[in-house]
Amino acid sequence: MDRGEQAALELAARKLFPALSAFTRWVLGRAGEEGISRLYFLARDGWFPFQLARRLAAAWDLPVECRYLYGSRLAWRLPLYREDHGRALDQLCGGGTLQTPEQVLARTGLSRQEQDAVGKALGESGKKLLHPRALRETLGSCALFWKLLDNRSEKALPLLGEYFRREGLLEAVSWAVVDSGWMGSTQETLSRLLEIMRGPGKTAGFYAGLYRGPQSGTWDCFFFRPGRDLGVQAAMEPCFFEAVFAPPQGTVLGYARQEGNVVPLLGQPPEEEAPAFLGKAFQALEEELAGKSPPWDLTLQALEDRPRAWALLRQLMTRPGREEAKALGRLPFSCGEEEPLPLAGFLTGEELKKNTLASRLLRGKPLRESFWLPGTSALYGENPPRQFVWWDRLRWARTLAHRVR
Repeated sequence: MDRGEQAALELAARKLFPALSAFTRWVLGRAGEEGISRLYFLARDGWFPFQLARRLAAAWDLPVECRYLYGSRLAWRLPLYREDHGRALDQLCGGGTLQTPEQVLARTGLSRQEQDAVGKALGESGKKLLHPRALRETLGSCALFWKLLDNRSEKALPLLGEYFRREGLLEAVSWAVVDSGWMGSTQETLSRLLEIMRGPGKTAGFYAGLYRGPQSGTWDCFFFRPGRDLGVQAAMEPCFFEAVFAPPQGTVLGYARQEGNVVPLLGQPPEEEAPAFLGKAFQALEEELAGKSPPWDLTLQALEDRPRAWALLRQLMTRPGREEAKALGRLPFSCGEEEPLPLAGFLTGEELKKNTLASRLLRGKPLRESFWLPGTSALYGENPPRQFVWWDRLRWARTLAHRVR
């Protein structure tokens, strides 16, 4: 990474930190208002809010304990697959993207040998690109798939239960989780797991934003709420948000017993230098903030700072400059447990057009997409300002679709 990229990342960190700071201070303030004594910051999006919250709680003598909870969709959904096969298929095959059964198998928690065995049982159909409905039919009718998945699911639940107990989730204390948010499914999964483990009757969560509220427990949001703040929703780039605030560590793949304790199993950490560099920049800004006097009202101060923080974040997400896109677009990102790819991957001019709202309505989802289309346009587009408008329309369509639901 050359000095130009380092300078661009340093500037990007200064634009990102106000959003991180305002959100974290709001969480700490809301915890105090609700009498919550413990906050669990969820992996992986909660890493930098956790670091900042822990530092501020110590510096400002706040009566809240901050913990980092290792988990992932894969690690928490796997123990529940056995009890509801229909829901398992929805979660594994959901979304409108064409996939092969082999791609789905890679994120089931099955071992490589087990995946190969199921692939052999599926024959040629295991390698075909299929729509979600066809994926459900193909995998749902495979007896070997369910036998192996149920076995993995049954073994995963006791280990997760031990990890939750060790981390204090089953204790009689007031606690809440902290995460980026989006669809509320993580809180629903956690609620069901704790119900099975005879844990707390209700869960609570604080989120950056939610397009859909969790169907169990209580929750609150900082930047936007379901069905409201539509202008903010229509500017949010979820993949960008997750990538820039992701820690320099791997995804949680599951849990294992080591030396008498249950510990999380982590995937390979990113090889890119950029995540670690961003982390150091955030840490320096963190120390600067912690050295200031605590505000008399954390929640109010955070809400007052929100407009400026959002304006900076929005500019980076939706109208990045070329140097910003170059520095942040190389951040590794994955929607699940697949191999991470650059946040702003290369697309040709024709491929960019196939990602527009009009093309998607006519032809469906394109085969090649970008996790961060504005960044891809800034790097590879012939007319980025014009293409930024394309992505504005695409996000508005997504927002209105969530509003209708």
